[in-house]
Amino acid sequence: MASFSDEGYDCSAYAAYRPSPPKALYDTVLAYHQSPRELCVDLGTGHGAVARALATHFKSVLGVDSSEGMLKEAARAQQWDIRISVFNNEWMYPVECRDFANWTDLTRLVSVPANDDAPGVSNTPGAIQMRASQTLGSLEILIRTLSMVHEWRKAHPEALSVREGGSGDCVDTLMRDIIEGEEKWRVFVTSGGNWRDIEVGLEMRSILLMARKKQFLSYCEDPHQHYP
Repeated sequence: MASFSDEGYDCSAYAAYRPSPPKALYDTVLAYHQSPRELCVDLGTGHGAVARALATHFKSVLGVDSSEGMLKEAARAQQWDIRISVFNNEWMYPVECRDFANWTDLTRLVSVPANDDAPGVSNTPGAIQMRASQTLGSLEILIRTLSMVHEWRKAHPEALSVREGGSGDCVDTLMRDIIEGEEKWRVFVTSGGNWRDIEVGLEMRSILLMARKKQFLSYCEDPHQHYP
């Protein structure tokens, strides 16, 4: 996650090629949410895609991210009030985090908005998959935005990509292996076709974790005042 704060990280490519969650995902989350729609906090908001989608459903949406570059990218997509600040531990409805959940301590995370979470698992077929129709060229750019690739390239500065005039880096090797693994793509490239023009359907593995307090809290002006 710290890679997104690096000066050389391409936040624009991340925003342009990263698939967005489907409307069905937001519908699922909003149906689960039972409290007043006042303030929603999007942890690790990145370029603000989720915050923008939820902005029409809540009075206020607060996007939080450690990467100044990502926040600037969010501001390019929509006029946002960007501030660097620290807020106290007041009650929030709800707290949402997308890819950020992969990189943080979930035990500490859930202890802030709710000390008593309600466990449970339900199946929402087709509601949370992130799908996109892309070309292999677009997929290559998307893969290059992955933090693991960014860190690999930092550790191997001598490995220039083909586009940089080198013999290839880890992403070039991966793309060659992908093409070699599909016969019709090999034939297409051998006959003079550009592999970057090949169209593919992309589906990203998704897990949706939702939790709320067992005891219902009525909304009040004082976030620390609990009604029975």
